[in-house]
Amino acid sequence: MTDHVIDPGPIERPDRFARGYGGWVAWLAEEPDDETDWAAEVGESRAARPTFRLTSSDRTVAGTMAAIEDGIIDHVPDGEGEGLPRRDREFAAFVTSRLNGCMDCTTFHALRFGQYSGDRDSVRRVLDDGTSAELSSRLRVLADCAAALTATPITFGPEHAAALAEHGLDAPAMLDFIHNVAYFSYANRVMLTVGEPTVHRTSAAPAQSAT
Repeated sequence: MTDHVIDPGPIERPDRFARGYGGWVAWLAEEPDDETDWAAEVGESRAARPTFRLTSSDRTVAGTMAAIEDGIIDHVPDGEGEGLPRRDREFAAFVTSRLNGCMDCTTFHALRFGQYSGDRDSVRRVLDDGTSAELSSRLRVLADCAAALTATPITFGPEHAAALAEHGLDAPAMLDFIHNVAYFSYANRVMLTVGEPTVHRTSAAPAQSAT
């Protein structure tokens, strides 16, 4: 990754969490050497995303990140007992990003959770009031467990695993949940330290994930 720090110029910074708007601009300059190979390697949508372009000088890192996203976020369970439903993956990404203060990830995955669950009231409450907002008992457990996993030092314990089990998560689903929280705890930190959010989306390409 380059150590060339750039000035993104005048941008309109968001002043609140909202659903489905915005983008992100990097403070570091990096462009792939070969756009065609780059897009073929990570996918056209990812290749257009500023955070992925920062990894273009290290194709191993970029390929690994793409594989992680495919496995953790985009994987669709084959059937009953095959892992966490997509709506819950999106909720994990949403509340983790809200906890960490990553505005772009929060707004993107708020939109995704709303699309997959239809629960736009919960989206609005978490955006407005944070992860302590009033939620259904199941979402309350997911939010509390995400907070315990995100905390430094971690506070997740057997009681959290028991609460997840009581709300229908078997071992594969719990692992999916933990993976999602862990991935976004990492991704939020990348976005918060090498760039900043903007009100307007920075790429016209269709987005797969905010990172």
